[in-house]
Amino acid sequence: MTEDLIEQPIDYRTRALLWAAGNCASVVRDLLAWHPDAARLRQRAADGDGDGQSLAALLWQELADTERWALGASAGPQDLEPAGGTPTAYWLRRKRAARWRRWRAAADRLPRMWLKLLEMPAAAVRVVYMGVGLDMTVCGITGQSSEKLIRFLAPLGNDLACQAATRLREPQYWHVSDAVCQRWREACSRAMKLVSGEKVVSTLGRGLLAALYRRLPESDRREAAQLSRSSLPSLLEEDVFLEPVTADELKAGEQMFNARLAATNGKGGHGAAGELEVGP
Repeated sequence: MTEDLIEQPIDYRTRALLWAAGNCASVVRDLLAWHPDAARLRQRAADGDGDGQSLAALLWQELADTERWALGASAGPQDLEPAGGTPTAYWLRRKRAARWRRWRAAADRLPRMWLKLLEMPAAAVRVVYMGVGLDMTVCGITGQSSEKLIRFLAPLGNDLACQAATRLREPQYWHVSDAVCQRWREACSRAMKLVSGEKVVSTLGRGLLAALYRRLPESDRREAAQLSRSSLPSLLEEDVFLEPVTADELKAGEQMFNARLAATNGKGGHGAAGELEVGP
């Protein structure tokens, strides 16, 4: 009877188990306290969602919620992965979700044109601004005498000269002012003194795109530099060929780039911007 009243000693295995359980609970509480959305996670744990007090389940569910938000309302069950997996899978998905979140945040500020351009690889972007450069050349030389036309078309090379000549025989597609046409004609002459062939239209188109880019707020340009799949932002920051640019040039240039991008019909890349639902 007396022996029953004496507390039995705890062996080392039991002590180790109690120590581990106590410290594990403390670690979970500490990690939840450090989490920026700790209150919501605690409430979810208290409600029994996320497999009770399991920190792993709570974090997996949070990641799944982030992915669902980043992908937008158009994301269906087939687009979402299960909320669970290995630690390696968690960190890989978290890294991907972070990029999606940046795209979602950028979509709230940046014009759709820039989201498309930033998502494109460098070669596809070059095709776009070369097309705009050819449009600028045609606008600039429209209405000139045959002698002057030959002087402008010859440096372009056979292919581009034929394209420009074909466009000159058609009704003017871009209705830009005479002042803008004159500025682009002068810019074309300056470019032809420095380069020839495709580089002429490339210089014009990229110069106009650079002017549009520099008119974005500084915070948006920083965001663009982080999101871009190519070195486009750094190139545009340095390109001042067309400066100073008038308001009419910027307006016409924005219309031209939007039309060129619409013609690509989403070609040129399948990264985060193609997966996210981005508003106009």
